[in-house]
Amino acid sequence: MRTARYISLATILLASRAVAQDSTAVPPSPLKPAARVFAGVHVFGIPRAALGLWLGLGTVGLHGDFAGWAVILEGGLGGGQIGFGRVAASPFGGARLQVSVLRSWKDPRLVEEDQTFLGLEAQLTLIAIGPRVGLFKRLTGQAEGDSFVFSLGLAAGF
Repeated sequence: MRTARYISLATILLASRAVAQDSTAVPPSPLKPAARVFAGVHVFGIPRAALGLWLGLGTVGLHGDFAGWAVILEGGLGGGQIGFGRVAASPFGGARLQVSVLRSWKDPRLVEEDQTFLGLEAQLTLIAIGPRVGLFKRLTGQAEGDSFVFSLGLAAGF
């Protein structure tokens, strides 16, 4: 009888120790490393209209939300740009903050042709459409009044 009690007591102690060890274990992260490609259209900015392609590297959560860094390439009517920035996207929308080098060419909006700008842009989308704003400083070119340019556009896709 005593032996049975000792065996029962030892079993309970071992089981409680296993439970205590499991309760302090760190659960696995729900975030998974991922690469994502996004595409979209940008209108009413310095380029009159542009198609864009973004390659993002970051993490994907349980519900398909993405957060990471992206390289952005856009080209179209009146100009094009290359950017690098932070992106976040979910099935319901997204946001982006980027540093961009923008080049204007034939018939741009807001500036003269053949100028290069460096700037900061932000974009917010809700159900795949939203505003995009940017502030650019001219690096090359000699148009009067284009040393700083504020851009407001509309983006779709993302």
